[in-house]
Amino acid sequence: MKAKLLKSLLAIALILFGASCTDYDRLEALEDSIKNLENEANNETAKSIILWENEVELNYQEEVKIEFRVNPSNAKFQFDSDINKSEILLDIVTKSSNSYVTNPDKYILQNVEVLRDSLGNKLQGHYIATIKDLGKMQPYNDNIALVIKQKGTEEYLISSNIIKISYKQNLPIIVITTPNNTEINSKETWVSNTQIKIVNTDGSLDYFGENDNIRGRGNTTWEYPKKPYAIKLDKKSAILGMPKHKRWVLLANWMDRTLLRNHVAFEISRRIGLDYTPRGTFVEVILNDKKLGNYYLCEQIKIDENRLNITEMESTDIEGSALTGGYLLEIDDYFDEINKFRSSTKHYPVNIKEPDEDVLNSVQFDYIKNYFSQIEEILYENKQGDIGEYIDYESFAQWFILYELTGSYEPNNPKSCYMHKDRDEKLKAGPAWDFDWGTFTPGKYMFRISKALYYDKLLEDKEFVRVLKECWSKSKSELNKMDVFIRNSATEVKESADKNFEMWPIDNDKNGDELMEYNEAIERLIDSFYNNMDVIEKCISEL
Repeated sequence: MKAKLLKSLLAIALILFGASCTDYDRLEALEDSIKNLENEANNETAKSIILWENEVELNYQEEVKIEFRVNPSNAKFQFDSDINKSEILLDIVTKSSNSYVTNPDKYILQNVEVLRDSLGNKLQGHYIATIKDLGKMQPYNDNIALVIKQKGTEEYLISSNIIKISYKQNLPIIVITTPNNTEINSKETWVSNTQIKIVNTDGSLDYFGENDNIRGRGNTTWEYPKKPYAIKLDKKSAILGMPKHKRWVLLANWMDRTLLRNHVAFEISRRIGLDYTPRGTFVEVILNDKKLGNYYLCEQIKIDENRLNITEMESTDIEGSALTGGYLLEIDDYFDEINKFRSSTKHYPVNIKEPDEDVLNSVQFDYIKNYFSQIEEILYENKQGDIGEYIDYESFAQWFILYELTGSYEPNNPKSCYMHKDRDEKLKAGPAWDFDWGTFTPGKYMFRISKALYYDKLLEDKEFVRVLKECWSKSKSELNKMDVFIRNSATEVKESADKNFEMWPIDNDKNGDELMEYNEAIERLIDSFYNNMDVIEKCISEL
């Protein structure tokens, strides 16, 4: 209409003032230019798409948001979750593609929305595309583009610049599915017929079972928001490079800002030389399609050739050498095992972990109970005897060094203090367990467990002190390199740790690093460890 009006006015002017045919040709050309300008001003067809990213990474079921711009800014297009109806699509760009748009099958364009400024106002022509991984745990490394369908005399496509998209899985993933998504709300009752799938970082399948079992575990830790779990596989299986067994645990490490305290303590235990230390590795856990964050998949302490390799007793082992082992014991104030006793003099709460209730009989029970009585009578009641014939000095020295290096106060309670006795052997300290609370904190300036368990008397024993100094001297060179191990471990889990902290913020101050940035908490842990080394060096030299 505007073009016609302008043409009429110009025509009248030409008639009034005189005009030639050439002038009328110019008038036609002017009309065409005006039409083009008018069409362009009202244009709703996309001319180009610009993505502001060069490369994006996705993890399991993760979403990533990508900003893009459409030119002209008033171009119209509709997003629909049904790709057959949507006017904007994701396209995998390949030289060998037989179609104009190759839709991905491991991730999707989940949503497209207009970008808004800080005041909530729409920014015309600026959009946010949300791309989501579909949880197939299969690697991909694609070149993709955003494509808008345009409708004219024929349908055609407008494509953006190309960006790279890849699947990045830093840690193995454990996917747990209980029957009918049954909740795990008990530490006593197993949820059977549970499906467990473990996928390696390269997308390969490490383990798959459909008849496994899971339940809650822990004492105080079971009351925390992020729950720990026990796993019992249908049959003995090797998992993530660890030897075959049925029994495993998923440590939640909820109160540990670094997530590394147990992992680091176990490594210290190995470097000191304790007979057996639980193996473990960091994983991401998905339970009934819900992300639970970072866990430490760890061997449960059990008597087995692939775990604590001591004799597995039978109920018929009731006399002679057979009666002397093996026993797995935990001195723990929760005192919650079926078979348990309090020691005769110190009244320590001794829980018999193995032999379990299906094997242990009264003869075996009395034997190990009396063994503790003999130890305490020699140490505390002046009974004649050599305590070195009952207690293995080397393991008790190594265990002492471990707990002083970590700064754990648990033996003073006492809690989570494992001991074991093999057939025809002395009582040994270990394995190591439970270091997520109150460990690797600043301020240590003397021994912390010198009065715990039997150490008050052992540290007065010249032979034990000699063994302790010898163990410390042997261990120092390897322990001095722990900062490398800690920082490497932190690098491995940092991304997972940051996401875990977003999911599970810590609302207590058990370790004092809860409000720190991750790297700051790691450096604090390292400083505390080396401070503890200095304290041990000083205190041992004074014995």
